[in-house]
Amino acid sequence: MSVAITGLSGLLGRYLVQTDRAHRTIIGVSRAAQPEVSAGVEGWVTTDLAEAGAGRAALADIRPDAVIHAAGEGRVDIVEGHMDQFRGLNVDAAGEIAGYCAEQSIPLVFLSSNAVFGGRQEAPYTDDSPLDPVNDYGRLKAESESAVLTADPAALVLRPLLMYGVPFPTGRSNPALHWVRELAAGREVRVVDDVRTQPLWAADCAEAIWRCIDLGLTGTLNISGGVSLTLFEFAQLTAEVFGYDVNLVVPIASSSLTALAPRPATTAFDLRRLHDDLGFTPMPPRQGLQALRHELIEHGLLSG
Repeated sequence: MSVAITGLSGLLGRYLVQTDRAHRTIIGVSRAAQPEVSAGVEGWVTTDLAEAGAGRAALADIRPDAVIHAAGEGRVDIVEGHMDQFRGLNVDAAGEIAGYCAEQSIPLVFLSSNAVFGGRQEAPYTDDSPLDPVNDYGRLKAESESAVLTADPAALVLRPLLMYGVPFPTGRSNPALHWVRELAAGREVRVVDDVRTQPLWAADCAEAIWRCIDLGLTGTLNISGGVSLTLFEFAQLTAEVFGYDVNLVVPIASSSLTALAPRPATTAFDLRRLHDDLGFTPMPPRQGLQALRHELIEHGLLSG
């Protein structure tokens, strides 16, 4: 089975390759060059999906048996106030790729985001809760979900919540990894204590995607680590698991970060479909952080 994965150079892409126990033929599609460490990737197409027709052309050349569309601008604060600049990449490309998959009758998993939800206090959100984003990134993701499911009603839209893990060497960091590096150097980390979330070990997200493809799931599916923590509590837990000074983690209020895009105050997911239809339970944060620590040691990025 051949699988085209857009955005393969990102964090999730690394774990999709790592967790592919079926040894599928993986072809990466990205505007970035192929990562230096990408064993298991059989081919690579470098293209800018923001250009009209680029996604369709790449897939027509690859002729995959399935597509995982994870590409897009994911930096929330970069997108804020610039929706028109990123609509081509985050929305139009998604609809174009979904249209190709529908025409070819091949499975599509589209990576959306928890940002389509606004963090109302009566969370958890179900897979079919109304979308209510509070920032421009979430608004574009909501548009892209509509574009994908309109073009390909048989697609699966997956919404991960705060993924963490080890990216490719040139990849973008994530909160847990940033905290590990700062705490290892004995530096203080200031983390908001009034935003609640459910951190997700990236390898679990990748495992779930492969199961979705194998089982042919369609529609919308939320995925998280299942345990609600404030970001401050998650940072404290990171320090504890890695054996660093917990006192270096300092709480701050989100209102002090005035330069950032709005964030939901609380986001939690109802994971019944993940459990019932997929038969999958992601690691809670402590176990996920232990897996992160083991991986960093295994790759020589952290001393034991």
